[in-house]
Amino acid sequence: MNRRSFVHSLSSAALVGAFHVPCDGGTGGRPSGALSPDTDSTVVIVRRVGLSQLKGDGRTGAYRTLLEEAFSTLGKTSLAQRVSGRNTIGLKANCLAGRPLSPSPELAQALSGMLRDVGVREVTVWERTMRELTRAGFTARGSFTIIGTDAVGYGRTIYESGDVGSLLSNALLNSDGLVSVGMLKDHDLAGISCVLKNLYGTIHNPNKYHDYNCNPYVAHVASLPPIRERLVLSVLDCATAQCHGGPSYKPAWAWPFDGILVSFDPVAADRIAADLIEDQRAIRELPTLEADRRPPRWIETAGLMGLGEHRRDAITVREVIV
Repeated sequence: MNRRSFVHSLSSAALVGAFHVPCDGGTGGRPSGALSPDTDSTVVIVRRVGLSQLKGDGRTGAYRTLLEEAFSTLGKTSLAQRVSGRNTIGLKANCLAGRPLSPSPELAQALSGMLRDVGVREVTVWERTMRELTRAGFTARGSFTIIGTDAVGYGRTIYESGDVGSLLSNALLNSDGLVSVGMLKDHDLAGISCVLKNLYGTIHNPNKYHDYNCNPYVAHVASLPPIRERLVLSVLDCATAQCHGGPSYKPAWAWPFDGILVSFDPVAADRIAADLIEDQRAIRELPTLEADRRPPRWIETAGLMGLGEHRRDAITVREVIV
């Protein structure tokens, strides 16, 4: 059973006997939750030549160096402050495409080690299915455990935000913190699938929310209360990136970006990720995402809903080479 047929089979049966929790999906200001009004809309890009070619412990060590540089640039105590009081944090990995267009297990190992260093007791890496995790190379490691929603199921409460009404993965609900760990890649409908689009993997019915280039649905999924309250960090694995043909892996359109992108502001992270993809498309003489009829307008929608900063001139980008 493939991913789309799996989610379709759940879309109706899972709703029986569920409870409803509405959420204001309007544009009336920044909602309460993990993203506070004073969140710094800084995006840090850290690169290391040859990252995509490293393997094993060498790759884990390289990711650790990149992450340390990113958090140092954001502020030495920034990570500890963001996860303060959160005992269990889940890394939602985007493993749909398999290797090499899924987050590296070595990145997850480095990040989970850093989270434990600042007081997080338990770290999980999770996706919709265990099959997707194992296909991407994930196995249980000392610093984290792996969870498939197909193993733990969905909660029985329907959460609502704007046009979205969904059950949420118990892998999310059983944690008190969330990190979106995505890839720098394009998407055939949404334009890009990086930070916020990755959160479609938390709901039972993502197949319902792909019309109109996923706008406003990506923003409304991100605004579902359990997601909004838990999302503390966005990390993109950019060792290998892709600018066309996504979300599945298309080698002809992939390139070694050899870096990571880190931000506490998920909307700002997606804004800059979209710019990086557009830059690569221009280099390859591909049309813009707008001209290709898949503009990621949901980024602006998310910004207007108060989920982060969508205006490029209000985002600080810091680039580091290590």
